[in-house]
Amino acid sequence: MTSQNHPFARLHLTGNPFSMATSQEGFFHTPATRTILEEFAHGILTRKGFLLLMGEVGVGKTSLALQLFARLETEPVDFAWVFTTMFTKEDLFRAIAEDFGLHPEPGWTLLDHQRALQAFFLDRFEAGRIPVIVVDEAHNLSFDSLEALRLLGNFEFGGQKLVQVLLIAQPEIAERLREPNLRQLKSRIAISRTLPELSRQELIDYTHFKLSSAGSQLRLTPWGAWRLWQGCHGNLRLANLILERALYACIALQADALNGRVLGAALHEVRQERDLKQGISWTWAVTALIVLAVALAFVPTWPVDGQHRSAAQVLLEILQPALSRPNATVGGQP
Repeated sequence: MTSQNHPFARLHLTGNPFSMATSQEGFFHTPATRTILEEFAHGILTRKGFLLLMGEVGVGKTSLALQLFARLETEPVDFAWVFTTMFTKEDLFRAIAEDFGLHPEPGWTLLDHQRALQAFFLDRFEAGRIPVIVVDEAHNLSFDSLEALRLLGNFEFGGQKLVQVLLIAQPEIAERLREPNLRQLKSRIAISRTLPELSRQELIDYTHFKLSSAGSQLRLTPWGAWRLWQGCHGNLRLANLILERALYACIALQADALNGRVLGAALHEVRQERDLKQGISWTWAVTALIVLAVALAFVPTWPVDGQHRSAAQVLLEILQPALSRPNATVGGQP
């Protein structure tokens, strides 16, 4: 997209500096991201085994992982990245094998995958290379899948780990790792770090860094910066959403800075979108409640995953997404 035909050409931008797409380019480093990046790179190169990166939704965990890839690009490292985690342990091993370039047969068992991966890891070790499995959204993994990963990470030769495993997850994984049946996995995590949200000054610096990267002279005014902070409290994903809307507001209001009026308009639009989504979610929840309440009178228990569970339990699980609330705020409101 050239500077002549994209939506922000009138602001003399070379592109959208606040795109939601994850990329290795234009990454904004903070002291926290630099420290985590170097610690994880060192952990992988010295074959520490299991690594854990935690962080709230939208703080930039996946973007930081891409920076780790770039950091290790010239090192003897082979990556397999698993994005989807809502599957069985057999599917997990198949996804890992395929991303490493192996070709598992359709009828392979978990043991078949395990043997193939072990042979691959040993071959890579003998070639002086380090296989790394990166599992995004690892908090969604079942106990069986986490346990299978632990067994995979047990492969050693000459006292050295044959494969490194980086788990990227939301903070709730910490609670799961405290469960007795996962204590063995927890004990194998050599490096565990939490990626924090941006501080207020980091948020201002991030905004100016991204604008400058796109060739813009636009700047946040103090009042605009305050409104932006109240809208996202340092959550990177939400900041990008607000700032993108602010660029459109700049054009509409013919403003020459990201001032309080511009940020106010952006926050109003984002808040309206959020309220619309919540309204749809609650409409669905009420409809489901009525339907399931009627069903409850006739079917006291439902079969789920081969077991009979009370309809009340199933009802609560179905309604949970609609009842849960986002961690981030817009405009300082919950």
